[in-house]
Amino acid sequence: MSFSQRDRPIALAFEGNTLPGVISGSGLRRLIGEYGVLPGKRVLVLGDGPDAAATAHATRTAGGQVVMLLSEEDARSIVVSGDAGCRTRHSRRPNA
Repeated sequence: MSFSQRDRPIALAFEGNTLPGVISGSGLRRLIGEYGVLPGKRVLVLGDGPDAAATAHATRTAGGQVVMLLSEEDARSIVVSGDAGCRTRHSRRPNA
């Protein structure tokens, strides 16, 4: 899961945001751009605006799959499990 929000100086706070596999959008783009590393094949991008779009684009360009792109408003409904699985409280699983 990647969360992106360039407009705000603080990170999005949600249950599970410190679990392995959860990374900021800028951190993910840096791993891809500077080191050629995509830390996962399936990515959920949490955020809205140009930063989230850039993160989704970088993920796809590096060969990853963006399984969901959620706005900041939808962030309040995210559930992250210990196995780095993600789902919203509104649905069971993101479409593959």
